[in-house]
Amino acid sequence: MIIERLDSNRLLITLQSDDLDVFEIEADTLNMENSAHAALIREIISLALVKTGIHAYRKRLSVETLPYGSGCFLLVTVHETNIHKKYRVKENIKYRLIHISNAQTLLIVIKHLHEVGFRCKSTLYHSETDGYYLVLGFNRRYDAALKRYLCEYGTILPCDALAVSKLDETCQTLYSDTAIAHIGSLL
Repeated sequence: MIIERLDSNRLLITLQSDDLDVFEIEADTLNMENSAHAALIREIISLALVKTGIHAYRKRLSVETLPYGSGCFLLVTVHETNIHKKYRVKENIKYRLIHISNAQTLLIVIKHLHEVGFRCKSTLYHSETDGYYLVLGFNRRYDAALKRYLCEYGTILPCDALAVSKLDETCQTLYSDTAIAHIGSLL
């Protein structure tokens, strides 16, 4: 086995036919999909990294295998970017569907929600026969106060994917995702 450092983040490992015989593998079948081969490749790479002095702790590695004659080349590249796990806090979003019978009441509700700084996803639908439907997506901690306020001006309906799908099919979408922000800024 020959280990060569090509530059600061790449090294070339040459496995000759006698090395492959010792490991009992063939050059053209050496890959990371076979768990035994993957373990062997990781072991060879860790040995080569120690011998060449390249530090790869918490860094991404890419390995290319290239069979030649009766041997095999392994080209190992250590990428400079560190591996950091990224965590994202999922918001606890809840949806409410409110039916409001007339435009005047709808504008009162939207104006109030905009003035108090209520920021959420809001989609507004209009039905020729029923009036208006407002779908609100918001953080659960505002649920009780919002529910009390909305009950005064409209009817709260069950909001699930089927209800929203039915609204998409039967009603005209006036504003998608920004109804309160858009209409509230005009009032």
